[in-house]
Amino acid sequence: MPPDSLLFGLKTDGKNIEVDRRMATNLPRVYAAGDCTGAPYQIAKAVGEGLVAALSAVSDIDKMKNV
Repeated sequence: MPPDSLLFGLKTDGKNIEVDRRMATNLPRVYAAGDCTGAPYQIAKAVGEGLVAALSAVSDIDKMKNV
């Protein structure tokens, strides 16, 4: 399934979901990690990016609580 068909408006390069350093996509509170963000396709990369994405999501949730 092409990544741009997952969510309307999700920014991709045609094959991979584009993310920033926090693993955040261009859509608010949507994160991506691992193979869907591009090479190298290694489990260590996926685990590391997954951790960054989870910590980013928790940080964003905490910010929303304080609003």
